[in-house]
Amino acid sequence: TKLATQDVTAADLFGTREHLTATGNIYLYRMAGAILGIWGNSIEEAMYPSYYNDSDGNELNASGDVCYTLRFEPGGLPPADAFWSATMYNLPEQLLVENKLERYLINSTMLENNELVLDEDGGLTLYIQYAQPTEEKKRKNWLPAPDQGFFISLRLYLPQQEAINGTWQTPPLKRVKPVLHWTIRLKRIFLALFRAGNSPSLEPRSLG
Repeated sequence: TKLATQDVTAADLFGTREHLTATGNIYLYRMAGAILGIWGNSIEEAMYPSYYNDSDGNELNASGDVCYTLRFEPGGLPPADAFWSATMYNLPEQLLVENKLERYLINSTMLENNELVLDEDGGLTLYIQYAQPTEEKKRKNWLPAPDQGFFISLRLYLPQQEAINGTWQTPPLKRVKPVLHWTIRLKRIFLALFRAGNSPSLEPRSLG
């Protein structure tokens, strides 16, 4: 049995017995809530919208050179009176992802401390991939992903009313075409030629 993650919110999974009964008392949701985080907070205390699929409905997997972006439009940051965060977990282990930066999440505190770079229009774009980006902006806004399946948990603590009533919606997580360094592109060309049996000879060609 699977849950349609786009149709289920933290309000369906967590809360008091009275709250869960009033929302339908669906035991499949209760089980999912216990698996994801037993004793989760009520929706007035926290919300946990999570990403398991990209905007095309495909399961998230950063193996190889797969890259994703998560862009919050100007004025569209997670509305929370306390703070918000986006945390990376691998799958199927559901553990934090080891990386050289020792960065396991991106949060509103990092934005307040100018550790993140805003877009020219005031929006915020997060870059999710396995390899460390070479561009400075992307590196600063990089949420390291594992070389495997993963999911991202977006947390809003003391969410504002627009998050609770659904006026604010989580932005789509988009898979994007990676921009490869020229050395990587050249290496791939030579590998393709070699596999096709057409690798260029290093011997000088005769002019006669």
